[in-house]
Amino acid sequence: MHKFLPWLVLALSLGMPTGCGSSGSTDAPTPAPEGNVCRAPLVGMQIGPDPTCASGPEHWFPLGPDEQSCHGWAGTANNGDRHENSANAIRCNADGTFEYTQFAGNLECRGNGVRKVYEPGICERDIPPVLYALPIDLACCRDPDGPDCIVGVPRAGPVGAVITLDGVECESAES
Repeated sequence: MHKFLPWLVLALSLGMPTGCGSSGSTDAPTPAPEGNVCRAPLVGMQIGPDPTCASGPEHWFPLGPDEQSCHGWAGTANNGDRHENSANAIRCNADGTFEYTQFAGNLECRGNGVRKVYEPGICERDIPPVLYALPIDLACCRDPDGPDCIVGVPRAGPVGAVITLDGVECESAES
């Protein structure tokens, strides 16, 4: 796989036009068993085209149940193509950074993942270089049992994105 393809898929999943076709898998996620809402402590990131990180879609990543758990998200680009991404090794580090390993083109954390590490309060150019990323809520990293730690269902931009945990579709918070 070309080294820039994972980031191209991320850009498309955020609704950025590129003129490229879909690279997502054709397998639909397994429907959630009744009562499965994939609730977890959440870490918030803002990832979008604004170089000042003043705006952009939010992505709320789950912490746990363990680093091998696979958080997937699928969305539809502006051109109508479906794009899938996934991540594992989602964790907060002792130095205050937040990281995960991202896999493009699937919801199962398969293939060559790309490790991404973010520092609190730092807006940085991401990959592809037309995206910028900023941690917006690391309260669950600082104190997972504290009152500021948001526990809920992971979510990602664009609106209507499908979220999975280990290949099982999560119910939305509204379900």
